Formats: sequence, C-alpha cells, structure tokens
Amino acid sequence: MFDVNWLLSATAQSTAAIVAILGGFIATRLMTDSSKRKEIEAHIKDIDDEITFKKARATKLYGELLEDLAVDFIHDHAKQICRIYVNKETTTLETILDDERSDFVLSEIQPYWDETFSLLELIFSKVLDKKLECRENDVATILKKEITSFQYCICNDLFDNIMEVFEEQNKIEVKQQEGNYLSEFANLSTFELPKMSYYPYNTSTVDYHNRDEEHQKLLYELDLLALQKKNLSYRQTSLEKPNDVFIGLIVLTFFAVIGILIPLHLMPVNTAEIITPEIIWIANLDIMLFAIGLGLVIGYFVWFFMYKK
Repeated sequence: MFDVNWLLSATAQSTAAIVAILGGFIATRLMTDSSKRKEIEAHIKDIDDEITFKKARATKLYGELLEDLAVDFIHDHAKQICRIYVNKETTTLETILDDERSDFVLSEIQPYWDETFSLLELIFSKVLDKKLECRENDVATILKKEITSFQYCICNDLFDNIMEVFEEQNKIEVKQQEGNYLSEFANLSTFELPKMSYYPYNTSTVDYHNRDEEHQKLLYELDLLALQKKNLSYRQTSLEKPNDVFIGLIVLTFFAVIGILIPLHLMPVNTAEIITPEIIWIANLDIMLFAIGLGLVIGYFVWFFMYKK
C-alpha cells in the first residue's frame, strides 16, 4: 500500500530544513552587511574629518600664497599704482590684468588692490599732517599698529614710490604754474627723498616654494580622499539595498509555500489499498513542486557566489 501522506510529510520536512538553512544564510548575510555598513560609516566619518582638516590647511596656505603673489604684484606695479593715486587716473586693476594677460583672478586680487589704495590714503594723510618725514626709511615699522600684514610688506616700497611721484608731480606743477600757487605736494621738494630700496620677490623664497609644494600635495590628497569617500558611499548604498538578499527572500518564501504549505494542505488524503489517479496526481505534484523549489534554491546559491565574485 502506498501512503501519499508519508510522501507529503517527508517533502514538507525536507523543505523546512532547506528553508531553515537558506534563512540562516540570509540572516548571516544581513548581519554581515549591517557590520560592514557600520565600518563604512565610521570610515567615511574619519575621511570627512581628515578632509575638513586638510581643506582648512589648504585654504590657509592658499591665502598665504595668494598674499605673497599680491605683494610681488604690487611691488612690480608700485610706481604705476602711485601715479594712479596721485594723478587720479581711471586705470583699473582689471585693465592692468588684461594688458598683461595675467593669470590672477580679479576677485581674488581685488581686496589687496583696495588695501593698497587704503594704505596710500594713510601715508598721504600722515605726510600732510607731518607725522611722516619724506626721508623716512622704515615707514612700515612706524605704521605697524595701523596696517595689516599685507600692507606692512608693501608699505616701504609704496612710500618710496609715492615720494618719487610727488616729486615728479611737483616739478610738473612748478613748470606749469611758474611760481603761482602750487599744490599740496609742492613743499615736498624741500626734503631729501629716501633712497629707493630693493625688495626681493616673496615668490622666489624657499619658504614660498615649500608652502606651494605642501599646498599642491594637500590638493592631491584631498582629491584622493574625495575619491575614497565616493567609492565608500557607493558601497554603502549597495549594502543598504542588497539585491541578493531580496532575491533570497523571494526564493525562500516561494519554496516555503510550494514545499510546505501546499503539501500540508494536501496531506489529509485517505489512503486506499488501490492507488487511485488522484493519489498519483497528488504525489507527482508534490515531487514536482519540491524539485522546482530545490532547483530555485540551488540556482540562487550558484548565482549568489557568482554575483559576489
């Protein structure tokens, strides 16, 4: 006598065991992914902290390098700037940069240009108030408490050049007015003008090149950190939506339905001494469903390990 209930019970138990194995595998996978996500989040936080630190250092270095470049730019154009100020010319910074085809960004150099003219205003007022003598050789030290670090670097050079421009202006006015009323620059001719000094380029110093190298290195490292963060973020996103786990849950659910629920539903079968077509149909269906489910599980494991590779 053939007992189909025994077959249904056996396939249901076998399916339950396989489903338990698959469920444990998926649970392990989820716990592993959760642990990896936490590691990645910690790593991303460390990278963000490092990026913040290096970006602040790079910004500080860039400001220092830009100030050195601006100092050299002012030294190169000190006489021209003083003439613009004294003669109230309309020449702008943009015009100078365009004429020279300079690599300077106007918005970056403009603040230093404005500081230069503020310094000229201060120097001019001090000279008129006789708080500065035309023969002064270290005006920067005298005005140190009233000027910025950038203005301190260009102060003496500007003072020397503006005194020369004042002298030039005074001689022109003397010739034009032939002894009539002279401008406020006229009395400067009675002073001995300071001897022009040589100002070395800040951008030619070893310190400048060392800072420039450090800045370039920081930019390179920031690019690498940004790339690392991008790759980690991509991995984090893939772990948050694990396609393999989702497919595994579908296989598990489907196998549990066709391998456990359906056999249990069909199990109360009256076993007769003669095998009826109904019993044969139920037995064949049960074996077919179990085979389908087992094939899906095996296919899932094969796909999973190929997918991970």
